[in-house]
Amino acid sequence: MAKKNKKKNENSFNLLLKLLSIFLAIIAWLVVVQVEDPEDTFTVKDVMIEAKNAEVLDKDVLIFYGISDDEITVKFSGGKVNLGRLREYKDEIIATVDINDYYTTNSYKTDEGVYLPINVTIPDKLKNLVKIDRQSLEYVRIKIDQKITLSQDVNVELKTNVSNDYYVDESNVKVLPQKVEISGAKYLIDTIVDARVKVEVNSPSGEITEAAVKVYDKAGKIIEGLTISPEKIQVQVPVLVKKTVKLSLDVKNPAKTMAEYKQEFVSQLK
Repeated sequence: MAKKNKKKNENSFNLLLKLLSIFLAIIAWLVVVQVEDPEDTFTVKDVMIEAKNAEVLDKDVLIFYGISDDEITVKFSGGKVNLGRLREYKDEIIATVDINDYYTTNSYKTDEGVYLPINVTIPDKLKNLVKIDRQSLEYVRIKIDQKITLSQDVNVELKTNVSNDYYVDESNVKVLPQKVEISGAKYLIDTIVDARVKVEVNSPSGEITEAAVKVYDKAGKIIEGLTISPEKIQVQVPVLVKKTVKLSLDVKNPAKTMAEYKQEFVSQLK
């Protein structure tokens, strides 16, 4: 019996030693990784490029309206642990183009346009621990144009759903204001054919409706990327009650004038 208990104690002790060995091995591995942190790489695709400080172009009556490429791929290098931390903060990897560089030696010009440098930033806590190994693009071409402001009449496109007992008087539609100011890149302004609001008339109330102004090209497509002021206008559409009147032609009195017929017609409408 004593031998059996002794063997059991030895087995328990051996199991405890094995567990302790595994635990110490894990601790040792963590220490090695933290101290040595072997070099590795991490590539991030589809990093969006953002433009900032576009308003600096206003002084030269220029406007920024886009860049030649929207995304870049960035390869980072550093210790495995730190790259693992960077993976956790992947959404904080930012690529920017500073339009201020348009006026500095950081930019360069070709026949295609002006190119500005792309600056990639990562969280401050990793800046000294991880470095950028390679970018798929170092520069990007910015799209700029002369800024133009145009005063444009607003047309009204009506869709009527009133009953046959009413008449929509399209000839007396009131619009306030009648014109809007449209600002943007010259190449877009030059494509404008029409500024229009769409109004749906469903009742005979004749109430004033507020409608958004849209700008269209010759193909009838909405032109995006323009500033419209005001963005909405007021529209009043007269809806009149229909009335049937009888107008008799007096053949016995051919001298009856059109003015007399008109007076007879108006009197029946009252």
